[in-house]
Amino acid sequence: VLSALCPERYSEYLFQFLVVFRLFLAGASFSLFAFRFRTGRFATLLAALLYALGGTAMAVAYWPASAWPLVLFPLLLLGVEKILAKERPYLFIASVAAFFIISYYFSYMACLFLIPYCTARVLLTQGRRGIVRFLAWTGRFLGYAGIGILIACFALVPSVIGLLGIE
Repeated sequence: VLSALCPERYSEYLFQFLVVFRLFLAGASFSLFAFRFRTGRFATLLAALLYALGGTAMAVAYWPASAWPLVLFPLLLLGVEKILAKERPYLFIASVAAFFIISYYFSYMACLFLIPYCTARVLLTQGRRGIVRFLAWTGRFLGYAGIGILIACFALVPSVIGLLGIE
């Protein structure tokens, strides 16, 4: 959309700006996640810079689409924290939907990282109150993730059909 509005001679500058802007968004989303744990400003700034400008993030210079998971994953974790605090799950649902709209590969990888994080956080924040309570939290997370996946179906279904070669 932006390339349609930008004159052709400035398109390279727009592309470079958007790459840097995505890295800024990655640092900003990490900062939101860090502030959830009442981390100090200076520590959060340093951690956000390390997160946004680390070696993995520098792959963004070669493949700019890889920046979106860097932006979305801290928001996904922040959504988990909001659910555990019994706040509204909208951020978690929106993050899951955005992940699945962007790429099913990044979604799959985020889910692999999300499973141990959710397990650890449920055990740490809710205490060891039994398997039934743990399964209730698991069901809650799966339900909210299912809603996010259903929202993303308009982009996910054609991708899966193309991947599987179904006509």
